[in-house]
Amino acid sequence: MVNRYGPWLDASTVLPAPGRGGAPACTVQTTWWLDARHAGGADGVAASLAASDQARSRRRAAAASAATAAAGQNRMIAARWAG
Repeated sequence: MVNRYGPWLDASTVLPAPGRGGAPACTVQTTWWLDARHAGGADGVAASLAASDQARSRRRAAAASAATAAAGQNRMIAARWAG
C-alpha cells in the first residue's frame, strides 16, 4: 500500500509470518520518503509523522475489526456444516 501525506510518501509491504496457535499472520514493513523542500522544518516533520501514525493506527484497527468479523463468520459457517 502506498500513501501520500503532504511531503511524505510511505509504502507498506505485507509479508507472511508465523502466527500464534497455527493462525495465519503477517508482518508489515513501512518505508518513508520525505520531500524536505516542503517539510516545514522540524515542526512540520513532527506534524506529518503524527498524521501518518494516526492513519496507520486507523488501518490497524480496521484490519483487526475485519479479522474478528471474519473469524465469527467462519465459526457460524462451521457450526452450520457440523449441525
